[in-house]
Amino acid sequence: MDRVSAPSWFAARYPADALARRLGDARVGGLGVPAALLGALCGSLLAVEVATGALLALYYRADRDGARASVQHVITHVEFGELVRSLHGWASHALLASLFALLGVMLAGALHRKPHEVAFSAVVVAWFAALASAFTGTLLPWTSRSALEAAVASGAVAHLPLAGPALRAIVFGGARPDLTDLARVQGLHMGALPALWALLGVALALHAVGHLAHEPSQKGVRVMPELATRMLAVAPATLGALLALAVVRPLGLGAAPAAADTLTGEARPSWFMAPLDALLRIAPADVLGASGVTVVLTLAALLALGAVMLPGIERALGRATRWFGLALYALVLGVMILALLR
Repeated sequence: MDRVSAPSWFAARYPADALARRLGDARVGGLGVPAALLGALCGSLLAVEVATGALLALYYRADRDGARASVQHVITHVEFGELVRSLHGWASHALLASLFALLGVMLAGALHRKPHEVAFSAVVVAWFAALASAFTGTLLPWTSRSALEAAVASGAVAHLPLAGPALRAIVFGGARPDLTDLARVQGLHMGALPALWALLGVALALHAVGHLAHEPSQKGVRVMPELATRMLAVAPATLGALLALAVVRPLGLGAAPAAADTLTGEARPSWFMAPLDALLRIAPADVLGASGVTVVLTLAALLALGAVMLPGIERALGRATRWFGLALYALVLGVMILALLR
């Protein structure tokens, strides 16, 4: 009986060398190059988030009485604790900005059309997953800001038709935001959402490799080694920039929840929640017998679903749908920039 070595057995069934040669012939042109670099940037930022989040989780206490104290302990007593926490926070902001920029590039370059539909929808879902991660991350320290945002979000979610009560129970653990279950929030932030990130990453990787291997372009930048080298250079550059930012602008820790009554209705949310905040502020009290907040949140949910399904909607309604998407993207971008400049 002939003996077969493990490498030859694997190569016969999974010809990685043939795939590498195929990718070596592939090229990426147009806005595909910045899209690839932004994708590498998002991957690098996500890796920083996972690494720093795992370190912070070692010291975190998921209860309202000890959560802030555990974060304060990291900042003041754990070696490099403040640096790690600042890296985690700034990477979260940078990830949101990078994903939103990637969506803009894909829309501008019509990279939501065949054969990139799955990649575009995955990036949209990743953007909303990043929003959820950022929001749950703001709750975990349980400061006065956390308590206020929990109260506002819990009240807003309650106005969502059908799914509102269930979603509020999943995130907050009940109807009262002052009794927010931080263990549940921690499970979402450190368990469910990372699992979703992993699925999205696998889907995007399979799409990229499959597309380049089956339909290599004949013009543009060569994937191997030119584009691959640029993408690999993104990781150390990203880490260096985040380290500099974390040293120059370390993240502080807000006051304890007892001081939440000093925050008024004029308190503004984080920049990435500014579009939804603006909609809620201009919502009328009543729209045809329904709550204005309910109507606004339902509209926002439908727009989010429409963004995920944009490739299919465009095929059904025509290419003018893309221009509507670009206009909406520009509006959301403008609101977020104004929130940052405030």
